[in-house]
Amino acid sequence: AVIGSGGTALAQSPLPTCQPPESGEYLLLIYTPDLEAQETLQEGLPEEISLAFCRYEEQAVGRVSGLSRLSDAQRLGQYVQNTLGLSGAIAQSEQRLLETTEVESTTTEPTPPATPPQPTAQIPPASETLTYNPRPLSTGYAVLVNYFNNPQVANQIQATTNQEVGLVVYFGRPYLLANYTDNVETASGMLQELSDRGFSAMMVNSEQVILLTPQVSD
Repeated sequence: AVIGSGGTALAQSPLPTCQPPESGEYLLLIYTPDLEAQETLQEGLPEEISLAFCRYEEQAVGRVSGLSRLSDAQRLGQYVQNTLGLSGAIAQSEQRLLETTEVESTTTEPTPPATPPQPTAQIPPASETLTYNPRPLSTGYAVLVNYFNNPQVANQIQATTNQEVGLVVYFGRPYLLANYTDNVETASGMLQELSDRGFSAMMVNSEQVILLTPQVSD
């Protein structure tokens, strides 16, 4: 159920799967791994904020909805991080917030515009041990894409953006890195473009992202 920060009820386990955003809406997904984090978030948000606890990709999160502007989501995300010490990600209206099995059974992969043939990117599945030399990204914004263990998604992103695609880890899960920049407008534009094309994209604080490789192998 949706609750305000002044409510008394906290999410009970097991959490439901997060609902996707409405058309034209931005979601702020705040990672709340335990009851203490849930309490901190609930008590720290203004009462008018719509908050629900749910599960996103097997992670417990606080789902803040009703944000119609990216700048509002960014300001709230900065407040949550700087004041409450919690991390989150911004998702846009076209993002699919379903579990991987549900996405694979109910949706089709995005179709890029006509381009010359692209080589197949070799991406290890999430369960495979990664052998890269990891390093954290610096300050800025990272646009990540969930590839659902499908290497073809990297090719589609490359065709859409005309730039290299990396592989990263964010909160213990592998993602494709579509863009990394210190310019919020550039990152926002990439998020908009990928979301419009049907990719499961989100914009996050790059300091919380671990780079495995800047370019997936061909």
